[in-house]
Amino acid sequence: MSTKLIYNEAKTQELVEEMKQKGHITSVSDLSKMIRQSGVIVRETIGRKRSFIEVSPKMYGVNIDDKEEDTRKFFKEHVRKGKLSFIPDSYDKKLTNSESKVRIARRRSSIGYDEKFMTMEEYNEFQKKFDKWKEEYFQIRDEIVLNWDSLIREFKRSLEASLNDLNSLDKATLTAEIMQRIPSKEDYEKSFYMNLILEAFPVADNLSMFTPEVQDSMRENVNDEAIRAMYQMITASIDSIFIQTSKIIKSLEDQGTIHSRTINQMSVIANQVRKNNIIDNDVVYALAELSDQIGKRGADEGLLKDLLLYCVAYADELSVIDDLTWIECPLTSKEAMEKINVLEIDIDQFKQQAKGNSKNVQVIQAKAEREVEKVAEVTKEDMASAVGKIYEELSLSIHKVFYVANKMVQEGMDEVVAISGSYLETMLTTITEMKRKNIINDTNINKMIDIAKDLCAIDAKNVELLTEKAEELVGFVYYISKLNNIHNEIDLEGLPYDQASLEEMIAFLYE
Repeated sequence: MSTKLIYNEAKTQELVEEMKQKGHITSVSDLSKMIRQSGVIVRETIGRKRSFIEVSPKMYGVNIDDKEEDTRKFFKEHVRKGKLSFIPDSYDKKLTNSESKVRIARRRSSIGYDEKFMTMEEYNEFQKKFDKWKEEYFQIRDEIVLNWDSLIREFKRSLEASLNDLNSLDKATLTAEIMQRIPSKEDYEKSFYMNLILEAFPVADNLSMFTPEVQDSMRENVNDEAIRAMYQMITASIDSIFIQTSKIIKSLEDQGTIHSRTINQMSVIANQVRKNNIIDNDVVYALAELSDQIGKRGADEGLLKDLLLYCVAYADELSVIDDLTWIECPLTSKEAMEKINVLEIDIDQFKQQAKGNSKNVQVIQAKAEREVEKVAEVTKEDMASAVGKIYEELSLSIHKVFYVANKMVQEGMDEVVAISGSYLETMLTTITEMKRKNIINDTNINKMIDIAKDLCAIDAKNVELLTEKAEELVGFVYYISKLNNIHNEIDLEGLPYDQASLEEMIAFLYE
């Protein structure tokens, strides 16, 4: 039985009709074949024998700060809540960072279908990067294997010294039990894998072996998947332009200037959007053309604001406005829609011009009256002060979200059967309280809450999806913490990411 789609039926039919008129398809059933011919579904499989073993409760119940330097170092390098790592934490974080890099890059290279569908051109580029990251991943493994004997020797020495310092009962037996559970060097080395799995987009072919009822159900499912992929691809294109436009407007408003490289990026994004527009959507081409014109002409603030509102208006028409990335936007979605109504932004006229001029839409000059602010706003100074106070008040809650998300990532890396329900409950309770306290309706806090809500809605047994969403939340929370200068208060000890990994992650995602 197919899942009911939430998209507007009339708008869906309009999109399909546009492709029919261009000769791409003859019916909606051809859409899946069109997508199949344009790219490939990409999934990564990454894994290794985890370097953790359960530790005895007899090791706990003491103040580590009062113990010898060897003991303090041992706990820092090898002990995490409830588990003991026989590989130094520094190595484990390097491996975790490499694994995250591949997942993040796959999401960024994808143009839709749950962030797994790539055009063949994009896949070929991704493959080259993946090969490099795979090589780096196995180089870290090889370094561990090369130093295995000395690492295990040092681990045992530190373990014995720590158990002695902790006055642990039956130290010899406990040491022997722990050491026996460490895998051999050969088993550890062979456990590593990092591969890509490629799949063709599903089509309803070769169904004759099934009953007519099953055939109809399968065709319906395939059609629904194709429509869902189409919407995600269009949304991804709109969002690429929307994000960069938002960054430039925000920088101009906050600093009064913008680097030429950032403006030039509008043309780079425009070219990428054109290449990724396998649906051949006229409005997407039109938005890309405006983006390209800004990249070549410079920061025309009026045109930038127009482009931003056109992105929002078209997303709203397709009922995907909530799927845009509002992190950098100086407006909330509600404020953007108010401006669209007040300034009488005509998306239908824009669409007609896009259809009439296809991929070479002329720049639409910003009207002078659009520069007149008709919506009362607080001053920048007042807003900055209010934002600062909110982040100061919510800093503990933000850090709790960060901590819990990290723990969920850790459980995912430990290949648990299901993510702990207590983590999901804590996350839900924390964001519910944050939503109540976010009295200035800060966009970034709202976005963090939305990501966390999406995470909590996932089945605890869907560990892979939960881990990916938790990883996304970790990156975003660190990003907004850094924006508001509260990131130095985050305690990273015992978490799967160090500061260098987090800095690399947010540079990759948001800069």
